Amino acid sequence: MADSVQAELERALFHGIPLDRLPGLDEYLGGIAQRNPDTGFIAVLGEKDQVLQAVGLEPDRLAGLIHAMRDVAEPASRAVAARPVEREGYLVVRMRLRDAGETVSHTLGHVLVGVHPRAIRAQILRELTVVALGALAVTLLLAEMSAALVSAILLAPLRRLSAVMASAALGDFSTLVGRRPRDQLGRLLLACNAAVFLMHDRRQRFAAHADEVRSAVFDAEVARAVEAARDRTLDALGPGLATPPRRVVDARASDAQGYVALAVAAAALAAAAAVPAARGVPEDVPAFLAAGGVALLAGLLAGRSAPARRVRGAALLAGLAVACGAVLLLRGAALSGLVAALAGGGLAAGLSLAYVRRQVRGGAGTVLRATAVALVAALLWAVALDWNGGELAASALVLSLLALPVARPFVIPRS
Repeated sequence: MADSVQAELERALFHGIPLDRLPGLDEYLGGIAQRNPDTGFIAVLGEKDQVLQAVGLEPDRLAGLIHAMRDVAEPASRAVAARPVEREGYLVVRMRLRDAGETVSHTLGHVLVGVHPRAIRAQILRELTVVALGALAVTLLLAEMSAALVSAILLAPLRRLSAVMASAALGDFSTLVGRRPRDQLGRLLLACNAAVFLMHDRRQRFAAHADEVRSAVFDAEVARAVEAARDRTLDALGPGLATPPRRVVDARASDAQGYVALAVAAAALAAAAAVPAARGVPEDVPAFLAAGGVALLAGLLAGRSAPARRVRGAALLAGLAVACGAVLLLRGAALSGLVAALAGGGLAAGLSLAYVRRQVRGGAGTVLRATAVALVAALLWAVALDWNGGELAASALVLSLLALPVARPFVIPRS
């Protein structure tokens, strides 16, 4: 900041305007102090260190500080001048003012900028707090998405494989595990499927060969012995190989976990983006609350009652509604943007709860946890951005668009 003030004043000196006749200097320094509330004071001194203009410090204290600065030698370079000196409880930067830039050594005055150390520490603490809150919000959301991804890619296939092998140990070979890419786990699942198919094929071949032998033998006693041996073997193998193996839909709560986390976080960020608009017009706060609550409840009920054949379209509609709400908020339509975003967020939450209620036993806890994490992450992000409506709406738009591709395993059941 001292550099910018120095540059502006030296530009005036270069054009032949004396410091003591510079118009609007008090308004200029006052504007800088207002834009930088952490600044303790700003002072412009003349050639003999007389105060030409100052803001932020009483004249007596400023005179004492100027007297205390007289033992500080003139810096040899701009980099040295930018180093603060501690005087009278302030960290002070003193910059020379010259009449024609760097090539002229004659000093026509100084700029003093002082900052209290406590203000610097408070500013650093605020910035670290903002960074920590933002990082925590991102970490929470990424952790939820990572949990859903790990569950879908690793844990769910292993649980499915364990269930299939347990059924096979009891003689049930009627179920196959799902398709996967040709990675190590995918090869393991393919080997399990191949073993199930091989057992079924051997069983069918044995039964067919036994029937052929029985039909080819004319001795009734031998035919009865072959038939008895076939029946004993098939009974020993159990009914699990009687029908061809098939893949079954493997619905799991992690299918909806990532989708609901992104959609609800986007809706919450959009709602936070509408807060500054509601603050600007206090009488509109009841209308904001009522409209937002009705939209959220309507979306939630619509999602929970949506028929299964409409889930795909409803899931995409929810993400698009939140995205449209974010766009409306960016354009300044606070109320309509809030209604669209909360309706979309409620619809996404309702669809996810209905999905786990219909197809996944005990999966509601996963969806509710993802929803709670999304709300906490959105709140932390809003605090980190100091409730900046434009930045929050842009964040909501990004998350709502990311929720659309994440909905694919949610609306297309995997086997």
